[in-house]
Amino acid sequence: MKFIKNNLRIIIVIIFCLLCIFMIIKNNKDDKKLEKNHRFTIATIIDIRGVDGGPLADFTYYVNDKLYKSYLIIGDQAGKVKVNQRIYLKYCTEEPNITETLLSPPVSDSIKKAPVNGWDTLPDGTH
Repeated sequence: MKFIKNNLRIIIVIIFCLLCIFMIIKNNKDDKKLEKNHRFTIATIIDIRGVDGGPLADFTYYVNDKLYKSYLIIGDQAGKVKVNQRIYLKYCTEEPNITETLLSPPVSDSIKKAPVNGWDTLPDGTH
């Protein structure tokens, strides 16, 4: 019985390590894809909620007229993020669900909507 219990612990540790390695590799690949093929659009914060890991902001955005939804861990930025706030979003053109949120610069009120397929660079005056 002790032999089985010890082996079970080892198996659990190995599975946990493999999952961690997998997540690191996937995040690295996603980062490379995003840097290689990206455009910019506008996301809108639709909800802010607290979870064990810290506050999250749910947001939506459109790419080529398709709606996407994701979330951002806001942590110490919680006081600066508000529902209905518009933020810039860098997205991967190959896989638009791979994103990077940009809390600054703010989206100007003069910009009503992003182009259907986004911008190559952030709009003028947003440096």
